[in-house]
Amino acid sequence: MKKAAKARGFTLLEMMVVVLIIGIVAAVVTASVGEKPGEARARLTRVAIAKLKGELQLFKADQNRYPETLEDLVRRPAYIDLRNWPEQGYLEEVPLDGWGRRFH
Repeated sequence: MKKAAKARGFTLLEMMVVVLIIGIVAAVVTASVGEKPGEARARLTRVAIAKLKGELQLFKADQNRYPETLEDLVRRPAYIDLRNWPEQGYLEEVPLDGWGRRFH
């Protein structure tokens, strides 16, 4: 007679270890992914500030003064001579920070 094949399965301890490992990996991934949106928003804000800084410097070079508001980079203010104003303005619109708020 043939010997019956011994059925082998996972013990409760082995299953608990696997679940624990999966939980640890999920916690690490969640923690690292959770920080990414904040970092991306901060990076986006830094880029927007750098762009505004460049446009403010161009405005100063062209007009010999800084604008009174950031909106003055979009629409020509009354205190600016039309000859010194670029055809498309300095900005299409005032950029928002990474959280969607307007710069002041």
